[in-house]
Formats: sequence, structure tokens, C-alpha cells
Amino acid sequence: MKAKPKTTRHPGVYKRCTTAGTVYDITWRDAHGKQQWRYAKHRNLEAANNERLQLLNEVKNGVPLDHRQRTLTDFVENDWLPDQDFQVTSGSLADSTVKQRRHDWTRHLKPALGDTQVRQIGVAEIERLQRKLATGLSPHTTHRVITTLGTILEKARRHRLIPVNPIHDVKKIEPRRQREPRALTIAEVRRLADAAETPDEQNLILAAAFSSLRLGELLGLRWQYVNLDGDEPHLIVVAQAREGRLIERTKTKRSRRLVPLPAQAVETLRAQQIEGRGGKDGLDLVFPAPKGGVWSAHNFETRQWRKIRDDAKLPDVVFHDLRRFYVTRVRNHSGLPARATMQAVGHSDEKMHDLYTLPEKGEAAAIHAGLTRAFTDEEAESVA
Repeated sequence: MKAKPKTTRHPGVYKRCTTAGTVYDITWRDAHGKQQWRYAKHRNLEAANNERLQLLNEVKNGVPLDHRQRTLTDFVENDWLPDQDFQVTSGSLADSTVKQRRHDWTRHLKPALGDTQVRQIGVAEIERLQRKLATGLSPHTTHRVITTLGTILEKARRHRLIPVNPIHDVKKIEPRRQREPRALTIAEVRRLADAAETPDEQNLILAAAFSSLRLGELLGLRWQYVNLDGDEPHLIVVAQAREGRLIERTKTKRSRRLVPLPAQAVETLRAQQIEGRGGKDGLDLVFPAPKGGVWSAHNFETRQWRKIRDDAKLPDVVFHDLRRFYVTRVRNHSGLPARATMQAVGHSDEKMHDLYTLPEKGEAAAIHAGLTRAFTDEEAESVA
């Protein structure tokens, strides 16, 4: 039989004397007005009152009481990850993005915070995790993992597990690049192509440089979507290759696009029609794997690309630099407006487009000459 509770100086907090000592019960009304009790959790009056005030505050701010005990693992694996997969299916998120987030969760976040209640993850806990990650990971990776945690907590906020997302008050580590993007010249692109051992590899490199397609888009390109005839040769990006499989969707909605082809790209693709090995599996791929089927981007980069760039004496170049080469050349030399070049490369915002536009060799000298002209004295010019 429970000892009879006695009132205290704090409303809603009651004292009981039991055989084990004095304990305090608390009572409050939930969001539906129903009275709730919590028995014998505290032996300290002030601690009991503080918890009651916290409960009242959470009710007032709209946090459902039945969510208070949910761990991060429970929320992520039952709510967040299924929603991520759904967004891939609906086309609002790229498959590669969700794959990376899933890795961040499994490899870094779950071991550190998986057993922690969502409501107990605050700024201090996140910054402590960030410092720990930074001791073994690059700034870029650390920033990415903390950003993934922020997306999880933002969904938790929308599910009313927490009143605010603490990630907004975290001072994130700056995601410094491990390498600066390389501004290739046309001569360097040709050197890379000449270092390739097969026509397929050579044409793949040139097609990337002159069409802006990502490696996965090129490896997933089929001849039925390539038009090299008429006054407006073009191709249509509708699929991509990922992990040796053909996926009938693009990286993002904007990536599904019509790409006008310059003469250099048309010449390259015509050569591929003649010289390429051709697919043996009925997929009609423009760039099939050496033994047929879908070429794995990972296999190409580790088996062929590393050797090609070393032979070309360009060991620091990554394949994606060919896409940056295209954007830089088109923006600096074509005279086309940004909206046209954004459409060609599948960029959804101008900020990202600007990041791909790199300074070219000789540009500093041209800028210097232009600045000099701008400040040349007009009278001196007329005398001259």
C-alpha cells in the first residue's frame, strides 16, 4: 500500500514517506488535458519540481509526451530512413545522396548517439561529437556527417519530438577542400585522351569534356537518345549507371535534360559509333563495359582512369574535372547566358554553376590589362 502523499510548497509535487525513504511524486496535465502522474522518481524536492516544469514546458510547446523516450536509433530506422528511401523513389532526392547519408548514420552517428534520446541531443552533444569526428576525419567529411545529423533532427522537429533543431546553434567546422579543382586546358584534355589505351576510353574522355555529362550519365547513355544528324545534334539524359547497374532515372530532376552537342562532341560520338566495341547485352549502350554490360564507374576510375592520368603526366586530375572544363569554357567563351549553360549541364542554381566556373590560364594577365585600361588617364590617351 502506497504511503499517503502530502503537498509541498511546489504545486503538483507531492511527498511520500516510504520504507526506502522520502520520495516525491509529480503530476501534470498533458496536451489533451488528461492528468498524468510520475511516482517515486526523485528523492529531491527541487529535482522533482524541475522535471515537472520541464514537462509543462514541453506540453506548452507542442511536444507529444509519448515521444519523449524515443532514441535516435528508433526514430532514424523507423521514420527517417524510410522517408529518405521514399524520396528517392519519388525523385525528390538523388540515390547517391541517400546512400551517403545512410553511410554517415551507420558509420558515425549510430555508434555515437544511437542510444541517446532525441530530446537529449543538444548543442553541447553535437559539438562534442564534431570535435571527436574531426580528430580522425577530414573537415569536409566531418561537416557532411554533422549536416546529415541536422537533417535527422530537422525531421524530428517536424514530428514534434523536439521543439527546436539544435543544429542551427552549432558552429560547424569549415568544409575545406582536400584539393583545389583543376582548370584543364584543351591541350590537357587531348593529352588525357591520347593516353587512353582503347577507343572506348578515349572517346569517353572526349565526350565528357565536350558534352558536360557526368561519368554515370555517360556510362548509362544509350544510342536511342543520341541524335547526331540535322542542324541541332543533341542527346537526352534520362538514366545513369550506378555500381554496374542501369538506373532509369537521373541524379536530380534537373539532370534529366536535352544537351545540345558542339561539333567536337558530334565528332567524338561518331567515332564511337565506328570504333567502339558495342554492347553485347541488348542495352544499346554508347559506352559498354569491356566485357559487355553496364560499365562500373568505380571500376573505370580505379582500373583505367588512374593509369590514364598518370601516363598523361596529370596525376592530380579527377574525372569530374572534365565537367568543370566544359562549364568553364562555355561560360567564358560562348557568350551564352547562364540560364542556357545551366540547362546544358543540369545545374539547378547559379551558385553551384559559379563554383564550376574556374579561372583559366592567362586570365590574370587579361584582368590586369583591363584594369590598367580602366584607369588610364583620358588626357594622356588623347595626347598619345
